[in-house]
Amino acid sequence: ALQNADRQLERMYCFDDVGASCRVVLHVHTPFRWGDRKQKHPKARTEFVTSANVRHAWQKRDGSFEQEQGKWFLVPLARKLQQEWRALRENEIRWQWNVPGSIPPAERSEGPVTRAMSRYDDVRRTIQLGESLGFREYAETLSWTDTENA
Repeated sequence: ALQNADRQLERMYCFDDVGASCRVVLHVHTPFRWGDRKQKHPKARTEFVTSANVRHAWQKRDGSFEQEQGKWFLVPLARKLQQEWRALRENEIRWQWNVPGSIPPAERSEGPVTRAMSRYDDVRRTIQLGESLGFREYAETLSWTDTENA
């Protein structure tokens, strides 16, 4: 597992689900190293994406949030990308959320892409929503638990 500065740079988007009294948390992984994050403007740090998953977080009595341990993998859909991503070249596993129709080349090699395209478009729209918040509540932390103290 990657550690410290070699960890994968990740962006976390939190959306309040008022009806469920929880937050829906989208984790977006990038091919960039955490240690290199200062070399890019915050908006450029998610120019390329490698995967995304979603979890729920509930507010505890002390006001902090607890994130569920399980997660739902949204993209990639291709088994090759889910299981062998560390062994693949970066240009095979990355895609651009701000480019319509962009999906990883390795996703295309797995067969018909209709289902994959639809899922990537859903994730793309959710990232766009998160980015539209304009960094009003932006915090840079090493882990999601540190975010609560930022």
